[in-house]
Amino acid sequence: MKKRASKKVGISTRDAREMAMRLLMVAASRQLNHYLKNVEFPDPRIADAADLLKASNQSWGWGRR
Repeated sequence: MKKRASKKVGISTRDAREMAMRLLMVAASRQLNHYLKNVEFPDPRIADAADLLKASNQSWGWGRR
């Protein structure tokens, strides 16, 4: 019977799943920040919303340092 990868490295499945989710969230957030940085918004309301989103990502520590 095959051993699970999490057992091989000695971490629980729950911890491994949590780490994977955190990594995905960070990656998605960085992609979004990158996209928002390189896009010009014609409507000022959309630009304000994008700035708010960027600021919230920074406050969570998910933005680029």
